[in-house]
Amino acid sequence: MINYPYLKEQPSARQVIDTFKGYNNNLRIGAGEFYEMENLTSDDYPVLSVRKKRGRYLSSLQDGGTATGMLYVPGVGLFIVVEHPDPQAQGLEEKISTLFLIREEGEITYIGTFRPGRKSLALMGKYLIIAPDMVSIDTDTLRREETKCTFSVSSGLVHFRLCKADGTFFVPMTASDAEPTDPQDGDYWLAKEEAQLRQYSATQDSWVPISSTYVKIWGEGLYAHSFNNGDSVTISGLGMKNGETTNLMLSKLNGIHVIAGCDRDNIVIDGWIETAVTMGVSAMDGNAFTIERSVPELDFIVEAGNRLWGCSNSTNEVFACKLGDFKNWNYFQELSNDSWVGSVGTPGEFTGAVVQNGYPVFYKENCKHKVWPSATGAHQITTVNCNGVEKGSESSLAVLDGTVFYQSAFGVFADDGGGAVEIGHSLGNIRYHRGIGTIYDRKYYLSMEDSTGKRGLFVYDIARRMWHRENNIPGVLCSAWDSLFGAYGDIWDLTGNTGTPEEEVSWMAVTGDLGLELPEQKYISRLTLRLALEPGATLEIYAQYDREEAWVKLGQVYGTDLRSFSLPVRPRRCDQLRLKLQGTGMCRIYSITKTLEKGSELS
Repeated sequence: MINYPYLKEQPSARQVIDTFKGYNNNLRIGAGEFYEMENLTSDDYPVLSVRKKRGRYLSSLQDGGTATGMLYVPGVGLFIVVEHPDPQAQGLEEKISTLFLIREEGEITYIGTFRPGRKSLALMGKYLIIAPDMVSIDTDTLRREETKCTFSVSSGLVHFRLCKADGTFFVPMTASDAEPTDPQDGDYWLAKEEAQLRQYSATQDSWVPISSTYVKIWGEGLYAHSFNNGDSVTISGLGMKNGETTNLMLSKLNGIHVIAGCDRDNIVIDGWIETAVTMGVSAMDGNAFTIERSVPELDFIVEAGNRLWGCSNSTNEVFACKLGDFKNWNYFQELSNDSWVGSVGTPGEFTGAVVQNGYPVFYKENCKHKVWPSATGAHQITTVNCNGVEKGSESSLAVLDGTVFYQSAFGVFADDGGGAVEIGHSLGNIRYHRGIGTIYDRKYYLSMEDSTGKRGLFVYDIARRMWHRENNIPGVLCSAWDSLFGAYGDIWDLTGNTGTPEEEVSWMAVTGDLGLELPEQKYISRLTLRLALEPGATLEIYAQYDREEAWVKLGQVYGTDLRSFSLPVRPRRCDQLRLKLQGTGMCRIYSITKTLEKGSELS
């Protein structure tokens, strides 16, 4: 009898991947994760599925324009600032910014133009404030108003006289060094030697000092000014000519004052003047004067506690406006509603601002400054060293349930107030820059740019703590709000609920190395995909063996109905294997089953 050699039948085993955990661009990744990815989502987790179609919400808002700021106002619409070439400029490089309102029914309203550059928008009450221009827009009437107000009086006659808070004069009044004789109840006496105003009280039989005095300023030069009661203004140039003092009494009115009252051709300020004065104003003679409601140059602004807060890189300071009044930043009356300014000692520029749990937070690249507002006006700043917001990524800041998400120079971080924690480990070792982010449907959408200038849109599922990668919004992405992204002059809706939807969504996923975890001589002999394709959708499967450059096509399938089915493929025997799945249209992958076999000892 002849004994022939024979091979033993090798036992097989199966491993099922039915939980897909998103994007992980690192060398070793877990089962169900993908090294490369495009246009997949966690919406159907644990199933792997294709993202929804986006909608082009608006097209060609401004030819050649780039969205540099946007904010949605409930019940009004979406305000968007677009930077674009200035049609009035001679040179092609000159830019200008234009503010538009896109109402909820789709109507577009032009509002006005601004200086070019990035914009920081904040809403306080019904007013939209735009920094660094510091211009306010009444969202009801769309009336535009400069927060800063400078009124120069350069010609005509201007009158100054001591008065009451309501602008009425003190009559009858006697100005003298000596006390008037035979006074009547209610008479006024201006004690010149003591520089004090007093009123006679018949009940007390004495002259009672008047603690608060005001000066009324009126004349043709003040016609149609735009100041308001309660404004804190700075007056300069009074009693001066070519830089020299000509009237000491008037020159003492120079400085900061609070407007107690005003009309179309006059203002009443807190102050003191001994005698009524009429001054002839002439810019040619060098004796013009200026009334100014000044505003600091703010790089980032936020609203919190009925105040507008801002930071300035030019002074390295944090500012707060007067309580409930975003037009006044120099109101200092030692009251709880005063304006406020605080210096910070850290070097570097401010890189972003956000409100976290009601507290304004201002970021730099290596720290954050948190403001603790006080009801008494004694606000305080605390500084925390941390990985702050990267310069140029101020638009990456987004907040959900008190947690701040943002891009730093060293990755993507989340800060719940207790400390910043990196959440971007799955994005790999690629350094990304110029992030723009938004929160929608409890996901953090973050568009970032790599070192080559190519952008990608990364989506972090906050509840499941996993990333997915989508293809970027077309154009130069510059701003985002809720489900809307601004690119060039277009607005894209991530949900596709508004606008014109995309025709088809192309998608792709590449696994990590399969087989490295297998012991002994085991290899993958068979792969079975359980999936569903919508009618017209396609799926192609490719394999890469032992890190060879070429991808080998294993199969292709077309969707005819919505039923699920299994797709078996047989890869070549190899030490390690990578799969690439790609297609167009809606697809759901429920599981990938690996059949493992052990190689024979003779092979």
